Amino acid sequence: SSGINAEWPLRPGYVPAVPLKGTGVYRYVLVLLEQNSVLSEILQIERLTELNDLIREHQLAPVGMAFYQAFWDETVGPNLAKHLGLDEKQFCAERPKDMHEFYAEERFLRKEWEMKTGFM
Repeated sequence: SSGINAEWPLRPGYVPAVPLKGTGVYRYVLVLLEQNSVLSEILQIERLTELNDLIREHQLAPVGMAFYQAFWDETVGPNLAKHLGLDEKQFCAERPKDMHEFYAEERFLRKEWEMKTGFM
């Protein structure tokens, strides 16, 4: 037996990196794991500690690794729509030009909230 289960794809569907506008650089780590038996589910993890647990639990062996960075460009909107059915506009938020402007706006909103609620 080759160990490949015909009912499961060899890889989950590909979704390109979609870093949202104004959120800076996204850092990705891809790890290729070799398995001796068929897993009953496709797993996605988000933290390194979860990866360590997954490797131990399923007796997997890391055989390849890649790192890359991505940042927003004009392809993000079409990719969000095509692959995830989402509109980029729902995620857009303009960031202040500098931290002084950010904190001034935060103080203003806090004072406005305190005046409306009477909470200080």
